[in-house]
Order: sequence, then C-alpha cells, then structure tokens
Amino acid sequence: MGSGRLIALLLVFLLASGISAYAEVVGSSSPEKIMEAAAEGIDEGELDLSIEKLNGIQKEGLSVDGLSRLHFLMGKVKYIKVVTDIRAYRSEGTQKRSELQDHQVEPLKIALDHFETSYDLSPESDWAPEALYATGLIQDFGGLQRFEDAAKTYRVIAEKFPDTNLGKVAAQKYEDLNSRLQGKGHGTAHP
Repeated sequence: MGSGRLIALLLVFLLASGISAYAEVVGSSSPEKIMEAAAEGIDEGELDLSIEKLNGIQKEGLSVDGLSRLHFLMGKVKYIKVVTDIRAYRSEGTQKRSELQDHQVEPLKIALDHFETSYDLSPESDWAPEALYATGLIQDFGGLQRFEDAAKTYRVIAEKFPDTNLGKVAAQKYEDLNSRLQGKGHGTAHP
C-alpha cells in the first residue's frame, strides 16, 4: 500500500472518529453536557463546531435556566465570531471600516437578541451579568449606534452588580458614554 493511500485511510479514520465522537456527545448526552462541550469549544476557538452543537439542542423540555444558558452561549459564540472576523478583516486590510461595520450589523443583532433573551429569561443566573454586559457592548457598537440604550444597560449593570469587576467597568463605561452623549447634544442617557 502506497504512503498516499495509507495517509488517506488514516485521514478517513480520524475524520470518522471525530464525527462519531461528536455524534456520541450530541446524540446521547444531555443538553447540559452538550452546552458544556460547546462552552469549552468556544473557549478553545472552535466557534463553528460550537454553533453546530448548540443548534443541535432540542429546546423543548429545557428548563428556563437551560434555555437562558443556551441563548447566552449562542450570543457569546456569535459575538466572538463577529469580533474574530473584524480582526481578520482589519489585519488583511481588505475592507474599509464602514464596510466592515455594515457587514457585521446583522450578525451582531442576532447575538444581541440572544443575550437579551438570556437575561430576560434568567436575570439571576450566573451568566446574567455577562449577558447584560455583552448587550451593552453590542448596543455601543458604532454600526448599531444604540448609544442611549448602551448607557442605560451599563447603568443597570453598575447598579445591580456594584461590587463586581463587571459592575465597576460598566459604571465607568456608563459615565464615559453618558458624558459623550451629553456633549454631542443627544441629551442625557438617564431613563
């Protein structure tokens, strides 16, 4: 057997092993285990595989917290994917900043919807502060220009989680954004 054929067989075996391992995780594991595997994938930069895993979870029968976590993870992976794409385009220099922002608006809206839904479903969950903070970051994105909403979101985080690092960062972001809004004649960001 030639070395090329041996390599091809080895690749088929490895691919089949990877697919069967993935099918085993998705097919026989609980949604919580699948979400945990997807969260690890997100942390390791396996964004497309994580999206695939999360999309494979049946939403029916999930607890409210489970559904909230699913939305949080979907928002997180989609947001990270957008940020990764922006960095790649910037390093390649293939798109102007305005074109890049326009291209990313729709994926960011999808991530924003996931984060908002996650927080709305389970505002006391462990991931709620991060979901709310990500909501503010996306609202603050230049392509969306929801600056007043972002300021309100940062204020809520600062008030609800004042003793956390995220609460302190959000308080500073609120002050900076509110000052910027007042300086540009947009009025105050206070609700």
